[in-house]
Amino acid sequence: MKKLNGMKRDFSSLENKKLANTRSIIGGGATNEKSTCETGPNGQPGNTGDTVICVDGKQVAVLTID
Repeated sequence: MKKLNGMKRDFSSLENKKLANTRSIIGGGATNEKSTCETGPNGQPGNTGDTVICVDGKQVAVLTID
């Protein structure tokens, strides 16, 4: 197998730096996080009303059970 000596010099310094924001990579850390939050009547905190579904902190759906 051929050795890869000297290959490092061919990369730019920008390519060698670590990314500070991994969200720019699809599937990177902390992306597409799903969470739910139970709400009471009229959207007040509680557990007797709707369930709000969020993806990355943005509300995407509300689940209402009658």
